[in-house]
Amino acid sequence: MIKTHKICWFRGNVFSTLIWTALLVLSTSCNQSMASTLRIDTGFTPTFTDNFQGDFVYINGIREQKDGKVLVAGWFDNVNGTSRRSIARLNGNGSLDLSYNPGSGVDNEIKTIGLQADDRAILAGYFDSVNSVSKKNLARLNLDGSLDTSFTARADSPIWAMDISDDIIIIGGQFSEVNAFGRENVARLNANGSLDSTFNPYAGVTSGGGTHWVRAVATIPTIIDIVGTRADKVLVGGDFTAFNYAPYNRLVRLTNTGAVDTSFNIGSGFNDYSVVTSLAVQPDGNYLVGGTFTSFNGTPRYRIARLLSTGALDTSFNCVVNGGYGEVDSIALQEDGRIVIGGNFTTVNGMARMNVARLNPDGSLDMEFNPGAGTDATVKTAISTGQGQILLGGFFTLVNGESRAHVARFNGDPSMAGGAANPYTVFAGGKDDWNLNP
Repeated sequence: MIKTHKICWFRGNVFSTLIWTALLVLSTSCNQSMASTLRIDTGFTPTFTDNFQGDFVYINGIREQKDGKVLVAGWFDNVNGTSRRSIARLNGNGSLDLSYNPGSGVDNEIKTIGLQADDRAILAGYFDSVNSVSKKNLARLNLDGSLDTSFTARADSPIWAMDISDDIIIIGGQFSEVNAFGRENVARLNANGSLDSTFNPYAGVTSGGGTHWVRAVATIPTIIDIVGTRADKVLVGGDFTAFNYAPYNRLVRLTNTGAVDTSFNIGSGFNDYSVVTSLAVQPDGNYLVGGTFTSFNGTPRYRIARLLSTGALDTSFNCVVNGGYGEVDSIALQEDGRIVIGGNFTTVNGMARMNVARLNPDGSLDMEFNPGAGTDATVKTAISTGQGQILLGGFFTLVNGESRAHVARFNGDPSMAGGAANPYTVFAGGKDDWNLNP
């Protein structure tokens, strides 16, 4: 596989698109000869448990730090038998990193986790305290896991989604206030947690009488001039049918000021009673969308679709995800353009795939990644690591019939090694750093 680590940016980013297109062509033609089949890592067996009789554990987010250690967030009480409440850090072999100590941890559920450039973790979700200090749904941890008391951001109601790009934080959820200022469902924070007053979605979600929320967000890095000035747009998904009183069915794009971007035209959008739960921005400027839907703008699309930057459906990408609860909750892009999806499903393009699969760039099923019997329950998060490994987190306790208590790792693909050092790696949740202008 060919990797590109430096790109000269031009207005419109034509050069970057050409490189990405060439990379995809090369990866598609070389997949059969270069990549080996990924298999479950038998030596990576961290165990996440709760303090109740039942198995009440959710893993909602996984992020890899620059040193290869892995942060795991969700709702749990213990890791490998040691008390860790909802947030923990693992060493590369799956053992608990005892040097990362969040004290009494988080009192409720972390819905999403992100990393700033210095590897400090931003936690967002549904909680009231961190290490017994009042923290309403937002917090930042230092590199040793201690609470960063200088980060005072808070939201009045749960946060379901977050994306971090160049340390700027986008959050989405069911809140109406952030840092005591009115912000409906979407907000942008500066690196220090202060509210970015230049970004205001005004009425936010305007459907459902307060029961419809934002479930996914993705930053679209946007260059507006030759000197590299950023004016990032934001992709927003959920179960809404209108945003700021404009008809946008489950997906909307906002400008750098938070206004609805009317140049993004999705027609009738996604079908009724569906939810957009995951987003990813590809380096060529197209958008991958995952969720529970079965159609887009009247055309059948089952749980995953790719849209052009105009909002039109990319008809060259057609993947059918079916069975189970019928949902794609996580999308992770690999350097070679292949796509890891996680959720709750039983088939992909007619082939058996239980809750996790990898797609080729055109949406066809990548047969080199075969998880066997898959997982026994939902995969909520997936990432591709710096060693070409695939990490999964979710509700599951079995992977291909082997015991795995909510976190599992597949061995690295030799053609993908080095991904963490590449600043253009795209992680689950939608982040990308290719700086494209849609």
